[in-house]
Amino acid sequence: MHIYTRLIPALCLAACAVSGDEAPSARLGQTMGADCNLDRECRQTGVIRIDFNSRVASSVLELPNGRCIPLALPVEVVSDFRDWDGETVQVSGLATSYAYSPDALWIDLGDRRLSTHLCDSTISIYVYEVFKLR
Repeated sequence: MHIYTRLIPALCLAACAVSGDEAPSARLGQTMGADCNLDRECRQTGVIRIDFNSRVASSVLELPNGRCIPLALPVEVVSDFRDWDGETVQVSGLATSYAYSPDALWIDLGDRRLSTHLCDSTISIYVYEVFKLR
C-alpha cells in the first residue's frame, strides 16, 4: 500500500474539518459531492486517471456512479503516474470549487495546476492523501 501525504496548505488549516466517522465503502453509491462540502475535508473512493496529453497533467477520480471529480494531485503521485493510473484509490483533501471551462487550459490551485476541461463537476479535490485499495 502506498501513501503520499501532503500538509494541508496553511490557508485552509482553519477551514478544514475532519469528515465524519462513516467508512469510505458506505459512500460509494452516493452522488458525487454528496459528502464533499466546499472548503472542507473530503474523502472519495474510485479509479484514478492521470493523463499527460496537455501541458498540464490531467487527473480525475472516476466514481462508481459514472461521475468524476477533478484532482489536484501531489507532485509525488504525478511523478509516479504509471504506478497510480487506473488504480482503485481513496483520496482525501480539500474540496474546492470547480468550473468546467473548455476555453482555459488550467487554473492555479494553491501550488498546483488543475486542468479545466475534465469533468462536468462543481467541485475538485486538492489532494493531500492517496491510498491504493488493491
